[in-house]
Amino acid sequence: MKGWWLVALVPAAVSAFAASPAAATGYDISLAGLVDPQNGDPSARADEDSFDLIAMDLGLSLQPRFSGPASTVGSLGFDVGFNLVRTNLSADSQAAWAKAVPDPLNTLEISQVHVRKGLPFSFELGCAVSKLHDSRLWGVAFEVKTAFVEGYTYVPDIGARGHISTVIGSRDLAMLGLGGDLLISKPFGIAGMFQFTPYAGYSYTFVYATSHVIGRFYEADTAPVPHTLPDRLLSEHRGIVGAALRFSAAELAFEMVRNDTRTTTGIRVSATF
Repeated sequence: MKGWWLVALVPAAVSAFAASPAAATGYDISLAGLVDPQNGDPSARADEDSFDLIAMDLGLSLQPRFSGPASTVGSLGFDVGFNLVRTNLSADSQAAWAKAVPDPLNTLEISQVHVRKGLPFSFELGCAVSKLHDSRLWGVAFEVKTAFVEGYTYVPDIGARGHISTVIGSRDLAMLGLGGDLLISKPFGIAGMFQFTPYAGYSYTFVYATSHVIGRFYEADTAPVPHTLPDRLLSEHRGIVGAALRFSAAELAFEMVRNDTRTTTGIRVSATF
């Protein structure tokens, strides 16, 4: 049962990390606002740039965090954790989200339950269930991870992770995310009681996004005019830095994933058995 005392602190961590003075906004996406009204013309031009920004923000937020450290939990290991993830929205993204939700903030906040199971030969499988705060949107993700090098005293651990994710709960948006990470990490002992493991890596993500049929009412219309947005295949490169602090079976970790347009940060509380 070692480590459960730390998992019990999850509710307090949720309150502290996700608290916001304007938390009463809604993030249930309506893509009708991305269709340019042109006298009810079904061929009205769709705002593809805004669709790209919304899809990429959501896809990157709902993929499984945390990527590192590079090592696995071991062939008999089992890890269960709770992640709080926050993605900062750029000015362009905020303008795009303003067309799809009533009153967007400048961040997307995610709560995520993440479970990993070790396998022989330095492999592990994982799954994550995510919830976008203040919405009915959920994310489901699966991952596989391997460590090419791990457990050596003077050599860093090196590994890779692949993952697939999707969003459920949206009546307008369908999305599939695919990604991979390359990772390097090195554990250090502290006072014979703690293990501190900094890590870094590279992340590449594809997001395939499409819309369901969108009904939009125009002036004097008694029935909605149907629209669809073009299917989009998007990709993004980002760098990863993070650190994990382990005491016995309990772990507390921080991670940041960013490039020049998006920054995603997260904290993790977990226990390994």
